[in-house]
Amino acid sequence: MTAPAEAEVHAPVTWYWEAGGEHCPHGPQPDRDSPEIDEWWDRHQGSPQDVYICLDAPMGEVCDVCSEEDGDAVSMKFCRARPQCRAKAGTAPASDAHKPITVWRGPADCIERECPDYWDEEGEERSDVEACSHISEQQICPACSTADPNGIYYEALTVNWPCDLAPPPAAETGSEAADRTGSA
Repeated sequence: MTAPAEAEVHAPVTWYWEAGGEHCPHGPQPDRDSPEIDEWWDRHQGSPQDVYICLDAPMGEVCDVCSEEDGDAVSMKFCRARPQCRAKAGTAPASDAHKPITVWRGPADCIERECPDYWDEEGEERSDVEACSHISEQQICPACSTADPNGIYYEALTVNWPCDLAPPPAAETGSEAADRTGSA
């Protein structure tokens, strides 16, 4: 009997900018015969991506799995394993409006309809499944949230409704209050 495969853990790791690049405060690598070479090497080292990095120029936290898959730094904000949100069909007002929109929130595979819940035993897509069991609905402010060009709101970049700039609820007039309570 074999042990179950270990799930990939999308964890934050710190990546660093390339040694001698524009973010490196030490400048380009000195000549090997230069007296500064030992000091330069104290602050630079090789990386798994086969480039030399500057230990004094952190890029920030990136997702180790997404970055490895893409071959480039993927910020934890944009990690594909983190919950994402996408506006439900027909619910998106102008992105600069402080009005609520309803979004689906869940893992990227579920948002992209790649979850097994969307498919039957024969491998046919189930058209009766609007959203899988891993997706929940939430309301966000599109003006205060940031979406990528595909309309995906990453959880770290969303602002729940009501936002701080939401218009106050409309006050009831005397006649509306009377109609609601049944008094005249």
